[in-house]
Amino acid sequence: MYNIKKIKNELSNHTNEVVKIISYGNRNRVDECFGIIDKLYNNIFTIRQFDNSIKSFTYRDILIRNIKVCFEKVSN
Repeated sequence: MYNIKKIKNELSNHTNEVVKIISYGNRNRVDECFGIIDKLYNNIFTIRQFDNSIKSFTYRDILIRNIKVCFEKVSN
């Protein structure tokens, strides 16, 4: 069972790594974005996408499964 503290620790272990965020929205809408975990704050974390735009998400989103974070292996 996850709690916010465990989620923050897991994300902090992957700061500056490539991740894929899958967000589950209304009406069965699913969005994906790729980027690097940029910063961690008390209630949110930010992802810097490859076009240099920034998206923010809450730890609560992960906890209640509104989003899924996938840590990507980068191959050369």
